[in-house]
Amino acid sequence: WIAPRHYTVTFSECFGHSSFILVAASYATDDFITLRSIAVIGSTAMLAFTYFHPHGQVLWLPFKWNILFIAINSYRLGIIMYQQYLADMMPEEMKRIREEH
Repeated sequence: WIAPRHYTVTFSECFGHSSFILVAASYATDDFITLRSIAVIGSTAMLAFTYFHPHGQVLWLPFKWNILFIAINSYRLGIIMYQQYLADMMPEEMKRIREEH
């Protein structure tokens, strides 16, 4: 028990750990766009972990769920960016009225 133990870490495990770290980081953010972006990156890392699982078999159940989460968060990000684009295209008079009220 005194002898040093040698641990190996696979790339798959690195993706798994980074996914959970990113999920934890997303809980700490106040910005909706940042939260969704981190969620997409974290779910993508989880895809790599579940596909290249250390035990040699693809974990299809979490793989499919993470694809759904990526799709939902990407859709919501797209809507927000489109709404920001429309807001930027508003006439200056409308922007002034919005700021005054």
